[in-house]
Amino acid sequence: MLDDRSYMRSEYGARRARPPLTTVLICINVAVFLLQTIYEGNELSRHVFVHSTFALSLEGLKGLQIWQLLTYQFMHASLLHLIFNCVGLYFAGRFLEVLLGRTAFLTLYFAGGIAGGILQVVAGFIPAVGQSGVVGASACVMALLGAICFQLWGQRFQLLLMFIPLTLTGKSLFILFLIFDGLGILMPQGQMAHYAHLGGLLTGYFFMRNDFKHLIPEFNFEGFMKREGTAGRPARASRFEARKVKNPAPRAADSEDFISSEVDPILDKISAHGIHSLTDRERAILEKAQKSMSKR
Repeated sequence: MLDDRSYMRSEYGARRARPPLTTVLICINVAVFLLQTIYEGNELSRHVFVHSTFALSLEGLKGLQIWQLLTYQFMHASLLHLIFNCVGLYFAGRFLEVLLGRTAFLTLYFAGGIAGGILQVVAGFIPAVGQSGVVGASACVMALLGAICFQLWGQRFQLLLMFIPLTLTGKSLFILFLIFDGLGILMPQGQMAHYAHLGGLLTGYFFMRNDFKHLIPEFNFEGFMKREGTAGRPARASRFEARKVKNPAPRAADSEDFISSEVDPILDKISAHGIHSLTDRERAILEKAQKSMSKR
């Protein structure tokens, strides 16, 4: 019956076997950094081999090492570099994965990394930038932040910046990112890939503006955060939150026929496209199924 099915007990209303992509990406980044650290050790030759093969560079792309556009996203130059990116991925990723759905979220993440990497490599023709290899998930994270800025363009929210609480809108945060990376480009210091950051940020912004704006309803950031559990997932109590409709499905909500023909396709739709893609009728069906399950 309905309560015997594993995906009805999962956090997202989808199959338990599919963990949040945000968590998966963080784990991959940490695992790759550990492997990178263990393999390189103190040997310069190993360090050179890893970076020439997997870090993103103009020479690598000229040599048709196209995989570098993907592999560089999971490499990091230091533990601090890794921590900053994973923290940004956690807070931005849990927001967007629920909002967009798994497929769109993953597309946005890798599109930002690829676009940011290409822009950084092209900028390498500028003498002040140079042609050093690029590593890190920063462009991917900036794409997520650019998408959030667009979605919360006129909404106010609080953000801790160097332990100082600031009240911002998506627009003001987007402008701050532009100023930060713009200054980094004009007055370069250190090895920070500002062009990659900028490419990721703009990718996220235009990704939302051109492709998904019409699919995503008005979103209340504060309401979302209140419903979030400590792990950044939707609270169980609001999993099937829905508006009532006048004519819900007439069949018994706990019948196998109802589950297979009505509930299963809706759960698959949530898994593929996110809960925002549901119609009023589909939300009401899930609510009815949940109530029937709780009474048994």
